[in-house]
Amino acid sequence: MTDTISSDEAAANTFASTIKESLKDYLSYSFVTIADSNTARGSAVHDSLKGGLNSALSAWRDLIESDAAVIESAAEEFGDLDNSIAQGLMGIGG
Repeated sequence: MTDTISSDEAAANTFASTIKESLKDYLSYSFVTIADSNTARGSAVHDSLKGGLNSALSAWRDLIESDAAVIESAAEEFGDLDNSIAQGLMGIGG
């Protein structure tokens, strides 16, 4: 059959882990203040962005973690449904 849909819980869990893993580089970034030790024009503006950028990265982390959890949950539900339908079609209950 070429037009089939099948669930693969392991693949979904791998994908969820991969997107969560991709966060590490973003979340390990440390913003450094430069205005205290640098008189260059724009130093204070640079430093004023730190809070907003930290908030944005935190929101991004929350979004990715939420998406990963939904992917894992959906895969589990689809797998359970696939098994139930297969058992029913094979006449073994479900």
